[in-house]
This record gives sequence, C-alpha cells and structure tokens, in this order.
Amino acid sequence: MTGEPVIGKLDGSLTRKNRGSRKFLTVLLFSTGTLLVTVLAPSVAAAAASNDYCNVLIGASTDGGDSPIVASACASTPEGADRALKTKTSGKKSSGGFSTQASNTTPLVYLYADINYAGSYTTILGDAGYCDSAGYSINLAEHDNAWAHKVSSIRGASLCTGANLEGANYNATQVISTYRCEPMPSLGSWNDNVLRIKPRFDSSCPKVSGSGG
Repeated sequence: MTGEPVIGKLDGSLTRKNRGSRKFLTVLLFSTGTLLVTVLAPSVAAAAASNDYCNVLIGASTDGGDSPIVASACASTPEGADRALKTKTSGKKSSGGFSTQASNTTPLVYLYADINYAGSYTTILGDAGYCDSAGYSINLAEHDNAWAHKVSSIRGASLCTGANLEGANYNATQVISTYRCEPMPSLGSWNDNVLRIKPRFDSSCPKVSGSGG
C-alpha cells in the first residue's frame, strides 16, 4: 500500500535560501517505511556569487579620451576584490614602467552606491600613478557592476582632490557636467546620474585622505 508522504527538512539549518553553495535536502517518509531522499541543486541566484565590491585598474587618459581598463575584479568582500585583482596583475608592468602589483595599493577614487560613503563600492586604481592636473577619465558604463547611474557618493585619494562629473539631462538628450572638490558625501541632484568621472589634482581643493570601507 502506498501511503501519503510526509515532507520535511533533513537539517533545519538549511531551510533558508541562498546558503552559499550548500545543497538543500528534502526527506519524504512514506507510511510504508520507505525513505526517499532527494538532493536539490541551489537556485541560480543562490549559486551566483555576490559581487558588491570591485577593483578597477585604469590607464592614463590620452588625447582627451577615456582611460583604458587594464584589469578589474569583483568579489563579495573588499579583501576578496583586492586578492583577485592582485592575482590578475601579478608580474605585469604598468604603462609607467613600475610594478602594476604595487599600483594596486594606490587608489584614486572610491565610488559608493549610497550617500555618506555607505553600501557597496568600487575602487578605481591608476596604472599611470597618482592624480595630476591632467587626471584620468572613467567611463562608468564600461566597468564591472555597471556603475553608470548608481553612484551616490565619491571619495578621492592619492592627490585626486577634484573631479569633473558628466551625466545626462532630464530627458537624456544631452551630456551635462559639473566640477566639484572631493570628497562628496552626497551628490544631490547628481545622485544616480553620473556616467563619467574625471578625477584630477586641484591645488584649490582640500587635501584628501582615507580609504574605502
């Protein structure tokens, strides 16, 4: 005789979704005493790693164009992103002739998802050294995690004391821009509207300090 199944969890600690790569076990116990155990693979969303933190190494801006992306890496923690980028750039030389590995410790600017330097963030690092008056040009649509229209606060580092921000007007028919000194704990009307940032050294702006998270 086939009995009605009683469905339960083998481990109560697995009842929540998105438990990393751990699989979910479902136990079916029939009244006949037959025990059926099925192993269900986690959902795609559960299996996919969170990439809330990114490091992007860029080259110098030439002829007014955007800085090329030398290497980039994202991870679920800032430390993981640091390790991933160092692995990608190990042994390589920068356009300035020094070790790209060493340049990873010299961030130019931090881009945050929330105001007051909160939430996930991306660290932009310069392959050509510190900010100068020429600066770098960062096209956010080209970077990991698609930071275009996501930036809510900005913090500069390594002599990047000012930045020109570019975005779109209300109906996206033309490019608009503004120039500000860093840091920028809130972007006001520019919140989630930055498409390109050009950090540079500006002696008229206050000195910058600090780090990402």
